[in-house]
Amino acid sequence: RLNYNYNDKYMLMFTFRADGSSKYNDKWGYFPSIGAAWVISQEPFMKNQNIFDYMKLRASWGMTGNQEGIGNYDSRSLANGGHNYNGQDGIAITTLANPDLKWEKSDQTNIGLDLSLFNDRVTVGMDYFIKNTKDLLYDRPLHTTTGFSSITQNIGSMRNTGFEFNVESHNIMNDRFSWDTQFNISTIKNKLTSLIDEKPIPVGNHVLQVGQPIGSFYMYKMDGIYQDNQEVPEKLYAKGVRAGDIKYADKDNDGDLTPADKEIVGKPLPDFFGGLTNRFRY
Repeated sequence: RLNYNYNDKYMLMFTFRADGSSKYNDKWGYFPSIGAAWVISQEPFMKNQNIFDYMKLRASWGMTGNQEGIGNYDSRSLANGGHNYNGQDGIAITTLANPDLKWEKSDQTNIGLDLSLFNDRVTVGMDYFIKNTKDLLYDRPLHTTTGFSSITQNIGSMRNTGFEFNVESHNIMNDRFSWDTQFNISTIKNKLTSLIDEKPIPVGNHVLQVGQPIGSFYMYKMDGIYQDNQEVPEKLYAKGVRAGDIKYADKDNDGDLTPADKEIVGKPLPDFFGGLTNRFRY
């Protein structure tokens, strides 16, 4: 790690780390980062104003690795006993090997601004970030006719972007009574940018699909209520659907309700979240 500070005004930071994990056959991952800051309030042109007590502009880029999303032996074939056959004791392969498994890596760019105003009565922090993750680790489902239900793979990449804002104000300050307010709000947008074979991966009522948020809700879209039996398609009527039951959108227009009719109906992440806190002391 290397830090440089000139006159408490210009700051640079550089780090580099190499992490080794026995979970991977290619065990080493290399992760650099660099950051810079400019304390604008230290500049001569800021001395003759009485609004900003402190102003700092920050920017950074860095890379990190993840090995926590997999088990200790997911890159290797595992065998267990108890698989007996024809009166003979036996073992069988229970986990598929993936010798090509590698580090999941994320690089993040961050730009931020810190402010203190009016004799430190108000402090403000703002950050914008872009985070790209590649070689996502995931237990990819398999057809059970293979004898296995999943295999751990690096399945693709995703991007997160967002903005964070927080402000704290000291509204009243004296020996008997004080009132402070804190407000924060954050936004985040998530989407898969690539996927192995570029084919969607359904997982229960969720799906992994390029261009969509991870874990998007993937199910039948409610399209109303059947008002009378004449509305019910013949194939669904034969399955017991009647007036008063939910009408689901028939995407392929085959008069039936099949997995081909499922679609993305929502996302798991909110558009924004935050909070407001008022603190009173007497």
